[in-house]
Amino acid sequence: ITGILVGILTVIGQAYLPGSLSSLANLGPVWLIPAFFVSAMGDRLWRSMAAGWLSLTGMVWGYYWFESVWNRHDFFIGRWMIVWLFIAVLAGIIFGTAAYLWRHREHRWHSLGSALLAGVFLADGINMLIHYESYSHMIPVPIVEIVIGSLLVLALERNKRDRIRGYIALIPIAAVGLIGYAILFML
Repeated sequence: ITGILVGILTVIGQAYLPGSLSSLANLGPVWLIPAFFVSAMGDRLWRSMAAGWLSLTGMVWGYYWFESVWNRHDFFIGRWMIVWLFIAVLAGIIFGTAAYLWRHREHRWHSLGSALLAGVFLADGINMLIHYESYSHMIPVPIVEIVIGSLLVLALERNKRDRIRGYIALIPIAAVGLIGYAILFML
């Protein structure tokens, strides 16, 4: 239900948010926030992973269905919807795991959960700045993403030790994300 609602709100956000900020509504990292918190409710790893992919899959279905209603055209399952559904499953499993780790503070890899969510925002924002010529029309968006990515570990972790561990983990996570973007741009 959360996923479907986020998908619907994305279409509305794209229509009503001012200027380039309308693209914030449709960013992958933004979709990961509700999926992360829904996944964090899982008491077992497999439940968190399932909640992640189900919520992201719901976002894709909600988005494409409501977009067809909003723009008054027939709903159909096209190539891009299939691509995004595949990504939803993979991202749901990965970020469902991250949410599980974050929620279970006693887990050895706890801080990795908050760092992974923060790293997606940081890498996406930095990538947009690196490819400024492609994103110059929406420069407030990467700035907002970098600020969110820089503050998420601080907001999600409760104590100094976990925050330090989260920020240390954030560095290689953001670097791997940037490498991933570099590979995508080469393709």
